[in-house]
Amino acid sequence: MSTFDHFTARAFRQGPASEANELIEEVRCATQAKFGAAVNYEVVLTGRPADYVRQVVGPRLAFFLRAKRYQVRSCAPVFLSMFLGDRIYFVTAEDFYRELQASQGIADEAFAALTRSWEASGRDVAALLPTASRSGGGKPPGTGSGTKSS
Repeated sequence: MSTFDHFTARAFRQGPASEANELIEEVRCATQAKFGAAVNYEVVLTGRPADYVRQVVGPRLAFFLRAKRYQVRSCAPVFLSMFLGDRIYFVTAEDFYRELQASQGIADEAFAALTRSWEASGRDVAALLPTASRSGGGKPPGTGSGTKSS
């Protein structure tokens, strides 16, 4: 079982990664016909840790969406082409974010606030915050009272 099964389970189409170019073009044409626009966002999940979608893909996709004049909750013509092993999975951006929210157990209001920060910065702010174990109780390593001891 893959770390990303809950995301690939939302795929509306999948196929061999070796046929990615043809499959992406087919999905793009079908999406264009349905919505009048189509935007593909490619993601390589192979070899990535489980938190990669939360700490990297979610924030960067939100920032990308904003640049394209979409929002996380309203981005119907955007789809992800997710490469995992020798397969490619196609998931709508809206389904990707629904699954991300559900898999993280985040309430609607909190998720809305989180995605707004991602749209603005493209970064997962929580992943950038130091923890007590990393920074010695909130202080950067090597900091102290300002006096140097010999």
